[in-house]
Amino acid sequence: MGRLCQRADREIVRVDHIAFVENPRDRRCIITKTSDDEGNEIDYFTWEKTGKIVNNDEGHHFEGRMFCYPTLGVL
Repeated sequence: MGRLCQRADREIVRVDHIAFVENPRDRRCIITKTSDDEGNEIDYFTWEKTGKIVNNDEGHHFEGRMFCYPTLGVL
C-alpha cells in the first residue's frame, strides 16, 4: 500500500569492552549514562545526577544504545 514497516527485536546486551572511534559505522550508537568516582549515575547529555548509585568496583559504569538494523533488500 505504498508504506514500508520494519520491526526490530530489541534485547538488552551486556558488553565488557568498547572502542571509541573517530568515524563510527553507526552514529546512533551513543553513550547515555556514565558514573563518577563515587558511583553516582550521571546522564551523559545533561551531566546531572540521576539519583541512582552504581557499582564502580570494576571501573566506571557506562550505559548506551547499540543499534544494528540490517538493510532490507528490494527486488
